[in-house]
Formats: sequence, C-alpha cells, structure tokens
Amino acid sequence: MQPLRKEPTITLYDLTNTYMEGNAEGNPKAKRGRSKEKRSDCPLITLGLTLDASGFIRHSQVFDGNVSEGSTLEEMLKKLHAPKGALIIMDAGIASEENLEWLILNQYKRVTGHSQNNLKTNEATGLATELTWDYQPQPASKQTHPGVYKLRTTLTDRDDETLWRTYTMLTDLESVFRSLKSELGMRPVYHHKEDRCDGHLFITVLAYQAVQVIRRKLKDHGINESWATFREKRNQHCRITATFKQRDGKTLHIRQASRPEEELGDIYKKLGLSPDPGGLQRVRI
Repeated sequence: MQPLRKEPTITLYDLTNTYMEGNAEGNPKAKRGRSKEKRSDCPLITLGLTLDASGFIRHSQVFDGNVSEGSTLEEMLKKLHAPKGALIIMDAGIASEENLEWLILNQYKRVTGHSQNNLKTNEATGLATELTWDYQPQPASKQTHPGVYKLRTTLTDRDDETLWRTYTMLTDLESVFRSLKSELGMRPVYHHKEDRCDGHLFITVLAYQAVQVIRRKLKDHGINESWATFREKRNQHCRITATFKQRDGKTLHIRQASRPEEELGDIYKKLGLSPDPGGLQRVRI
C-alpha cells in the first residue's frame, strides 16, 4: 500500500498475524508459527503496518506467517521512503541491536521499549533457562504496575514523561490491529490463494482508512467513542419503506428515515449532517 500523505515526522511500526482456515496450500506465505491469537494450530500470515502520528496507515505489507519481526524493519522503511530524521517508534520485538545500528547509520531518530529483566538462554536450543529481575519501587510511585520497561532513545533533549507519552503512541497501533481483526473482519482468512489472501488484507486496511477519516471528524468535534460504540448507535437509525396497494391496482412505496435517538441526533448536529438523509420519497408503480 502506498503512503497517503506527505513525509511523516513520526512513524509507528509493528506487526501482527492472523490465522487461516484450512491448509492454505495455495499460499506460500501461509506458515505455522507463534500465533498472537493462540491459534498455532492453523497456518498464519503476518501483516506489517506503519502509521503516522495522526493514526493513518502509511504503508502495509504481508509477510510469511513465521517471519521474524526484527527482519522486516529495513524493508518497510525503505518502501515507505521515510525521510532522514524521522522518529521511529517500535517495541522490543523489532528493536534488535542490528536494527538499532541500522537506524543510527541511516540517521533515523528512535524510541524503543525493552523489558527490564535478565533472561538466560541455552545457546544450543535457544530456550530460556533462567529469569531474574530486581524490583526497586520508587518513592511516591504506584506499586501496582504490572511490569517494568526501559526506553532506549536518541532523543536526549526530551524529559522522561515526554518520552513515555511518545512511546505509548504504540497503543494506537495496537488498537488498529484490534479493529482490523474484529469489527473490520480480517480474521479468519478463508482464502487459500496468495493473491486473494493479500487482497483480503488490503481491503481490510482500506476499510480502516475510511473508518479513521470518520473517527478523526468525530474527534475534532469532541466525540471520542470507539468505532464499535458509534456503529451500535448508528445501527438504530434506519430507513423504512411502507408499501400500499391502491384501488387502481398500482402500488405506492413511501420511504423515509426513522427518527434518530437523542444522542445520535446530537452527533449529526455536531457533524452538520441531516437527521433525515434522503428525505421523504414516494414511488408509485
């Protein structure tokens, strides 16, 4: 997918995978691997996305289901034509030492998250054998945080709070993945051929872009509800057709929208939309 906007200053990058029904023998990208939906019993395909700071998808690409997350960064940024000096935000799964060195070499700024722990692995098998950590609560801090993260960044002029807010922009990308997989119908994938499977994911990405345009308009008017909540309210508003048989044998069709609930009516008013789209229509056949 080609970028829809001009050069970004912030690029959020992450990957997710989804599962396929059947063996998908006609798709060479369908591979078994670690499923983020706990469906390792099915073939998987991986979707990589880059977002700008406004939440719009800049680039998407389909990878093999068992692709290593760290191996995809260079390819995605090159296809995105991300300018030098752009800020790249990514999590620990992509932030390998090799990728960090490549970002520095190509003059990208970065903010990356890493789990604060010491993990020992068996060099022969690659399996974890020991995990240790130090718990050092800070004065006046909450004791209920579920984990400890450290951030690595080239932004040495930013304070701690700003860096953390910048890194947590990745939650926007996580919400995109949830939206794609649930309300926009990306999973499961029923297509078995590679081009049809890629097309299915691409159409889902296009649907998200359209949804994001609507979300941005709603947000500009102080409406911060989820897309699922807005759809639920919108589904209560429908157009009704009443049909009458007349004495001369002809049929009269009268079509008009129902009256929206008060809350939905307020949304229409803020957006400058008519609560009666299409108006009253009469058709005599």
